[in-house]
Amino acid sequence: MHQGIDSFRVAVPEGFEITDVHAPRLKKWTMWSDEKSGENKSDGDKADGDIVDGDDAEKAGSRTLELEFREGLTGKNAITLSAIRTTFDPTAETWTLPRFEPLDVESPAAVLGLLLDTRLNIGEMTADRLIPVELQTLTTAIPPTVFDPSPGAPTLRGVAAWYAPCAIGSVSATFRSPEAELDVDSEFQLTLSQDGQTLAGFLTLTPRGRRLFEAEILMPESCRLLGLTDTESGNPIPFEIMPGDLTNDRTDGPDSGTAGTAPQRVNVRFPDVLPVDVPHRVKMDIAVRTENWLNDWEALRVSYPRPRIVSPATGTDTGTLAVYAAGERDYDITAEKTERAFPAIDPRSLASKPGGFVCELRYLDPNPVVELLVRKTAPRLRADVVAFCRFETALLRLRYEITFFVEEARTDTLRFSIPKELIATPRIEGLDGLAIKEQFSREHFSREHGDCREFTVRLAVPALGRLRLAVDTQLPLDDGQPAEGTAIVLPMLHAEDVAWQSMLVAVEGDEDLDLRILNTDDGDARDENDGKRNAPPILFSLRHH
Repeated sequence: MHQGIDSFRVAVPEGFEITDVHAPRLKKWTMWSDEKSGENKSDGDKADGDIVDGDDAEKAGSRTLELEFREGLTGKNAITLSAIRTTFDPTAETWTLPRFEPLDVESPAAVLGLLLDTRLNIGEMTADRLIPVELQTLTTAIPPTVFDPSPGAPTLRGVAAWYAPCAIGSVSATFRSPEAELDVDSEFQLTLSQDGQTLAGFLTLTPRGRRLFEAEILMPESCRLLGLTDTESGNPIPFEIMPGDLTNDRTDGPDSGTAGTAPQRVNVRFPDVLPVDVPHRVKMDIAVRTENWLNDWEALRVSYPRPRIVSPATGTDTGTLAVYAAGERDYDITAEKTERAFPAIDPRSLASKPGGFVCELRYLDPNPVVELLVRKTAPRLRADVVAFCRFETALLRLRYEITFFVEEARTDTLRFSIPKELIATPRIEGLDGLAIKEQFSREHFSREHGDCREFTVRLAVPALGRLRLAVDTQLPLDDGQPAEGTAIVLPMLHAEDVAWQSMLVAVEGDEDLDLRILNTDDGDARDENDGKRNAPPILFSLRHH
């Protein structure tokens, strides 16, 4: 300003309402309507020194803002205006930059800028007779409070800035609301065990464009969603199975035997709205049913099941697919077919993975295909048997203690055979804490052992290593006790499905009986009483190889 001025005028674009004015030594500000010439001043009767609120200003037609100062302004001064647009044309497809033009000035120049709500995107933008400048030129001149809005106000971002050397030029643009998209990064772990399959998943959800209230998940037909958990709070997330898409109920257990005939759609409504651009982690627990998994098989093909979000539309859908075996040695698993998936880790780092880890694949495409070939690893068994035989007046009591050594893979089944002439219901128990789930028997003829009764023992938990069983049974003797010179063949227990077996036999007699070794085929024997009558009870022992 070359000399002091008492007032200053600015042309206000149509549809805008002045909300705030700041200037040095401001006395008052007034809105003028061009249609009413200066004499119809909307706040002319205000007392000197009052700051006039913009709500008192007229709103019709083109308008002029006049600022009056208590003293004349000289030199360089900053005047700040704030305005809000109160009217707009809803049919307009193109936005035009409104201009606040200072009046009664020489050589006007301006820096123009555009700030945009972060929820909006630029479609097309055209600048005419303007010189682009760095955006920082604009943002540094704007008060920081503009970018740190109060609660409920939109968050703004700078888009562009221009220099208008003669206060001329124009800017037009189109804006569009971004479609709601969801970036998804998944981590799935498929665990294979003798009891079935389970799938655990972690979804990292990042809403784009709009906040996320709910989502829809498409489950493979072999899967049932058991639960969703917010990993940050630990609280369960409610979900609802869409009617008409599934034949089984979500409360069924993983071994219920029912499987969906079509992919299952699950609607998830988040208790707390997920904000834009903020990652949110969700845990999924899933039961998987594969046909014939619980039957007897040596090799089986398994398709990796992967739930995916179908609503809202996903921007990116990436993740990892890991495979674990609950028993490290129970299965030989290979990825027989992989499409749009590749190994996620260096094979040299496999040693750092926990036991049972098989493989981990990474996918960047929303439709990866992974098929696994699963072969059961056959356990290798050997057995040591100790037989305690005790002769009594009317019967022969027998106790067998079997030690199975299980290698290569876990087993849940142990088998042995005893001669058919023994009682049909022996007492079978696990030793050293071995828990038995069930047992059953069948009669069969063995070329090696003759008529036998085979017993199958199912364990409560598949096991590896040293497993011990005890079998108590008895053999009734004809006529109360053997006649003079009767030959008795001791009934022996034979472990089934073993690579080899050893046996130690101990015989305890009666003081009225004279027991001697008649035959020790395939074994070594030692007579511990040296052929004397009325010797201590332990008569002899033999060992078979």
